[in-house]
Amino acid sequence: MKRLLLGLFVVLLTGCTMPSHLTHAQSQDVHIRIDAQFDPERCEYKGEVTGSEGHWYNYI
Repeated sequence: MKRLLLGLFVVLLTGCTMPSHLTHAQSQDVHIRIDAQFDPERCEYKGEVTGSEGHWYNYI
């Protein structure tokens, strides 16, 4: 019974560490910089960004 529970916990915890979305190869080229030297006048509008707060447990 202990091995069954241990196996169940391992499977459940492994599922929590797996990413739900794979990153794109181009995502390495994105740099976000917001600090005291940030100048919004030099920015160029590229479009809307839609994201996610995380997994299902973020909405509970």
